Amino acid sequence: MPGTSAGPDEPEREHPFRSDRRRASARITFGRRFTVAVALLASAAAVAWTLWRPLDAAVTRLDTLWLALTVLTGTGALVALLVARHAGRDDPLDRFERAAAQIASTAPMERLAGVCAMAALADEWHAGRQLCVDVLCGHLRMPYEPGDEDGPRTTRTGSEKEVRRTVLDIIGRRLRVDPVPGRTWHEHRFDFSGAVLDAGDLSGARFVSGTFDFARVTFTGFVRFDRSEFLGGAVSFADTTFRDGVVTFNQARFHIPVPFTWADFIGSTVYFDDTEFVDGTMTFLGTEFSGGSISFTRARFPAGSVAFPSTEFTGAAVSFDEARVDGGSISFEHSRFAGGVVSFERSAFAGGPVSFRGTTFEDGTVSFRGATFTDAWIALDMVEFTGGTVDARTAGAGGDGDVVRLALAYPEDDGGLTRLHLPGTPDDRRDD
Repeated sequence: MPGTSAGPDEPEREHPFRSDRRRASARITFGRRFTVAVALLASAAAVAWTLWRPLDAAVTRLDTLWLALTVLTGTGALVALLVARHAGRDDPLDRFERAAAQIASTAPMERLAGVCAMAALADEWHAGRQLCVDVLCGHLRMPYEPGDEDGPRTTRTGSEKEVRRTVLDIIGRRLRVDPVPGRTWHEHRFDFSGAVLDAGDLSGARFVSGTFDFARVTFTGFVRFDRSEFLGGAVSFADTTFRDGVVTFNQARFHIPVPFTWADFIGSTVYFDDTEFVDGTMTFLGTEFSGGSISFTRARFPAGSVAFPSTEFTGAAVSFDEARVDGGSISFEHSRFAGGVVSFERSAFAGGPVSFRGTTFEDGTVSFRGATFTDAWIALDMVEFTGGTVDARTAGAGGDGDVVRLALAYPEDDGGLTRLHLPGTPDDRRDD
């Protein structure tokens, strides 16, 4: 069975890391010995020629001996130089160990040097690139408490923020280039799970293969995914917390499903402005929005969708202003609104519903003012109002059908009916 120890008559298996290191060390040792042997043979030949060559009348035997000693000294220096140069071609495992030791240092500059050395090794060492990536991601998963950005930069927390920012920036630069199998980092596994990320630039990254696990990550501070392309592989933000920071996905393109299931948005600002959802579904199942904001302003949905099933809104601002939904969909089924604002003002919908099926409105506002619907509608099937407002008074319809289709589940006192404003009803806004 894998992982079991060897039996009494079976030799214990050597760890692959040790066997690779042993073979590499053997090759390096052989190379050094071969270099020394060649240099010594050359030295011996030079000395022999010097001592036994025919002597010129002007050259004494003593001069010849001095010349031989000079040749030997120079040859010794040559041997030392050749050995040093051969040793300079480090075993990747030696470089790995030195970089890992630097990353584990308590000195901030030493940790930064280790991060850069580990990244440089990963660029060159295809067989060990995943191991290098694991160490860099592992450093981000180490316990970390973000400090005051305006505090002294000599503090451990302040310095560590720069180290962690550098790690994320380095990964971003490696994912920004065109993928080349075996040479770039795209196809590898990046495990950020449980990390605290408070700074870093992944903008322009191309997620084309491999695995990118942001599960249980806490985003706080400023992290960028602007203009990133989610084209393939597996990317997950499940169970992630966005707390008191800013995370931007502006102008990104989503071609694959990306789950944000059971995420928490607490006082953060998350931007998906001008983002395009080409295919796949961005799912916010079980997510809680309490304070802060999330913006899909001017987002485009030619085929992809965003779904908020069983989501709680308790004070956040969610904006789909000026969004374009043409073939894709947006859904809030079985969610609960207990505060905050969801705005679809001046958005355009074509070819399907914006669904609030089974949703409960206790407080808060959903606004469709200035939105246009072409063969599309707001589906309020089995919605329950005990408070809150859905306002579609200035929404316009194109094609057949009504903007709002109702199958409401009113409370016994019909208290929520006055909070549903349909197209064509008086606009009570005041122009101050």
